[in-house]
Amino acid sequence: MNRTDRLLAIVLELQGRGRCRAEDLARTFEVSTRTTYRDIQALCEAGVPIVSIPGRGYSLMEGYFLPPLSFSTDEATMLLLGSDVMAASFDEQYRAAAKGPGKRQVAEQLVSLKTLAQEARKRKLDQDPAYKAQLAFQAENLLAGLLYRDLSTNLKLDEADVRKYYDGHPNEYERVKARHILIRTKGAPSPAVKAELTDEEALAKAKALRARIVAGEDFGAIAKAESDDSGSGKNGGELDFFGHGQMVPPFEQAAFAAPVGQITEPVKSQFGYHLILVEKHETKTFDEVRGEIEKKIRPELAKKAVDDLRKQATVNIDESFFGPATPAAK
Repeated sequence: MNRTDRLLAIVLELQGRGRCRAEDLARTFEVSTRTTYRDIQALCEAGVPIVSIPGRGYSLMEGYFLPPLSFSTDEATMLLLGSDVMAASFDEQYRAAAKGPGKRQVAEQLVSLKTLAQEARKRKLDQDPAYKAQLAFQAENLLAGLLYRDLSTNLKLDEADVRKYYDGHPNEYERVKARHILIRTKGAPSPAVKAELTDEEALAKAKALRARIVAGEDFGAIAKAESDDSGSGKNGGELDFFGHGQMVPPFEQAAFAAPVGQITEPVKSQFGYHLILVEKHETKTFDEVRGEIEKKIRPELAKKAVDDLRKQATVNIDESFFGPATPAAK
């Protein structure tokens, strides 16, 4: 599934299920949780009113949905993402396509569209009540999306709100840089690099390597010679900076708890035993992540603004037909 199809599918999933966690979406579409976060961010930036509920997942703003019409994937995606994406599609995608090998097809499609629309007007189909009702609904749906995008983009944020999020989510901005040596155990999901070892043999080897390093041998040299992680092993066990949620739980817990410059005792994971040497342990400053936080909390504040508008409006719903209101989530 390409990214365009996945973005459309995410919106349909949110529409159908009401609320989804990033982890559930990642499993559904067989991508990483990090990729799912990027997809959600891309949809939000494109104007899709996705609301983030801390600890509970994501949902679409109430009243926003794909109209029950028959569209191709590309048409439905453009409709879902709003008129700004439609404009971008014609300005960029169609312009690029018109210069590529499929430019004749683009021209034919546009000619067909214009010809059919012109004939429809001649037959006064644009006067049909069903067409007008559908057009009015589409217009309101697009206007609602534009308003939400405007609120999400231009809503003034108080520094106190941004600071509150930063102070309340310290784990999101804490990261470590480390080296590790992996001694793989028999049956581990990672591919075997050296001889297969039982759990006891792997633990004994890890302890012996740790003793050599503590005695003064170079961690990087031993990692190159002995680590079963072929990726990091050739670089002396070096790993890039990583944050919470990016490593398997036992590795993460040990790495974030370890003092800088000290080697952990062997840490057991599903891959085997790890020796971890933390080289840096830091937390990004408020100024470094302020822009990121603003993007993250804008949708929630925009939803609050929409809720406030809803409260100000006079709304009468026939509960005998539509049923009683759903109790607010606690």
